[in-house]
Amino acid sequence: MDSIWAVSVTHKNTPLHKIGMLIGERNVLTNDLATHLETIKNKLSANGLFYLATCNRLLLVVSGAMPLDMVHLPFLFKQFNEQLSEEDIRYFAQNALVFKGQEASQHLFEVAASVDSLVVGEREILRQIRESFDFCRQHQLLNDKLRLLLDHAVTVAKEVYTHTRIGENSLSVVSLAIEKMLQHHPKRDARILLVGAGKTMLTAGKLLRKKGYQNFVIFNRTIANAKPLARTLQAEVLPLQNLTAYTKNFDVLISCVGGVAQLLNENQTQDLLQHASINPIIIDLAVPNNLVIPPNTSAKYIDVEKLRLKANENHQKRKSEVTRAHEIIVKHTQIFSQNIKRRKIERAMTEIPRQLKGIRTRAFESVFEKDLAAMDAQGRETLEKVVSYLEKKYTSIPIVITRQVLENEIE
Repeated sequence: MDSIWAVSVTHKNTPLHKIGMLIGERNVLTNDLATHLETIKNKLSANGLFYLATCNRLLLVVSGAMPLDMVHLPFLFKQFNEQLSEEDIRYFAQNALVFKGQEASQHLFEVAASVDSLVVGEREILRQIRESFDFCRQHQLLNDKLRLLLDHAVTVAKEVYTHTRIGENSLSVVSLAIEKMLQHHPKRDARILLVGAGKTMLTAGKLLRKKGYQNFVIFNRTIANAKPLARTLQAEVLPLQNLTAYTKNFDVLISCVGGVAQLLNENQTQDLLQHASINPIIIDLAVPNNLVIPPNTSAKYIDVEKLRLKANENHQKRKSEVTRAHEIIVKHTQIFSQNIKRRKIERAMTEIPRQLKGIRTRAFESVFEKDLAAMDAQGRETLEKVVSYLEKKYTSIPIVITRQVLENEIE
């Protein structure tokens, strides 16, 4: 277990704009990202690497690497984002949360179960972990230990959601943003621009439809990829590059485009807002932010950072459920540790049959060769049966005893 390290940069101790700076354009799972992560894995001399980036965290879980302590953390962050300044690298190295061994496993379980989320109880994080799990597995970034760990993390999350009320009437960053938007009372026939067409926008669109909003315009890099969302919302779809030239009046703009450091600069945002209604609402759910908001604008601006207060209120409501969730997580951390020990021992035990076969071969062909030559065929056949029987029993006994010892430790 000591060879597993988790390095986490989260909303708990790092401003979200800083997390966005660190992640940069690497918040979309692409082949280029996989190549980049493979390079990092090799430079860390690691056997496996898992990567998760969301709007409020960067998590790297590494197996078999060099110690990810204060000596090596600057190297890790420099490798992850070569655009960072020396000052930024020092900042992230000093503020990152670093976990080792069982603590690393427990941290991943807490993330998967939404205990460590900005919005405690939201289920989106489990989908994101599964997506990143599939991505890292597909690109052969994981080793056997990390595959087992991530499988177990999914199991833990399901148990937490099943046996606690942490996910009851669950919120998400998107739902909090929509709730915040509704506090400004946009009219029901408001024209809403959706910039991006991913899962975040699908969630936002569905929530808005339930609230009675029907006037949507979607901007996306690929028209075809926006068609499913357009059908759901009965919306018009325009190319993303047309956003800066859009001149129709609008009331709300919601943006979440991944893989770009900045979508609109201050001047472009100002030009776009000239065509908006009085006091438009701007929601930027991307990290890093898609838009640079001009100072002294009349727009009501909402980003993930501004949702912290609402998220804290949500956390207080679920405090008792978080305690119950932690009990489940601690139990599973111990179980996983024992499972890894068992797997190591069972793998080591596979050497026993091979060695026994070697002893048998030397006994029959060398040590007792003359004695066996003097035996009749029937006697030799019986002896071989006896030796084969003993060989099987000798192989199974240490494995059975070891399993019993480990199970007793868990109990």
